[in-house]
Amino acid sequence: MKRSVLTTCLLVSTLMLHVIARADAALGQANAPVQSHWSFQKPSEPGVRDGAWPRSEVDAFLDDPAPRAFSHVVERFLASDR
Repeated sequence: MKRSVLTTCLLVSTLMLHVIARADAALGQANAPVQSHWSFQKPSEPGVRDGAWPRSEVDAFLDDPAPRAFSHVVERFLASDR
C-alpha cells in the first residue's frame, strides 16, 4: 500500500512540475531571469528506481486538453495494483 501511494505522489509531483513549466512557457515567462534565492530554483526530478514506471502516462496527461485530465490520471493510479 505504501509503495503505491509513494508512486502516486511522485507521479503527481512530476505532473505538476510539467504543468507549471508549460503554463510559464505559454505566458512567455520561460525566459524570465532566474532569482538567486533557493526557493526560486527548480527542484531536481526524483530518480526512478522502478523500470516499469509508466512514463507514457505522463505524456498522455500532457497531451490531454480535457479540464479533468489531472483527475483522471490520479483516479487511474489510485485504482491500479501498484
